[in-house]
Amino acid sequence: MSFREVITSPPLPKTDGVEREGLMKTEPQTLRDAHTDAASRRPRPEADASEWLTFHRANARMYREVSEVDRWHHHELRYWVGFEERKAEELAARIAAAITSS
Repeated sequence: MSFREVITSPPLPKTDGVEREGLMKTEPQTLRDAHTDAASRRPRPEADASEWLTFHRANARMYREVSEVDRWHHHELRYWVGFEERKAEELAARIAAAITSS
């Protein structure tokens, strides 16, 4: 392999190390991938608040990571980071209020 081949080769996709159906699951690399991933992990509407809190925190982390990769959508991804963080903060406050009132 020449020096030129190394430089021009596309980067390998990140994987989370989980093998499903013979394929490695790749981490989202674009805004569209991130939205698809979030939709696939979305809890049931009747899920308890702690499950939704975990979901929103994971989304904020994922959108933040993707914003460093998908530079064309960096600012839109940063919006989604803020959105998910606000949702997580609201849920955390509701959970804390429910605990103190019981």
